[in-house]
Amino acid sequence: MPVKPQYLIGGGIIERFGRPEVWKLEDISVLWYVGNYSRCEVVYMECLGLQYTQTHYPVKAAGYTIIFGTSHEAYVHNDSNFYTINEAYDAKLITKSDVYNIGKKLDPDFTERNPK
Repeated sequence: MPVKPQYLIGGGIIERFGRPEVWKLEDISVLWYVGNYSRCEVVYMECLGLQYTQTHYPVKAAGYTIIFGTSHEAYVHNDSNFYTINEAYDAKLITKSDVYNIGKKLDPDFTERNPK
């Protein structure tokens, strides 16, 4: 799913993929819409032409560890800005419960490693 231009204006998502002089809006797409948490949209995105590794990529937030199967990462969109899950939690945009529920959706082994 292509990303709407208004979501990127000032949002910093192109910069997050590195080398902003190379990437264009049409290179970035949403692979999976994760859901709405505390009035924020959580999405799993990719940038065409960017090499991703097939590795376990751990992200720590709110005392939990979410492991992604590639170097892709989910982003939290709020008020025209994109944040990593940890940044969104630290900024109090999402709650600890939100992080737990996001982790359950993104990481198949999340609940085994992070019992509630």
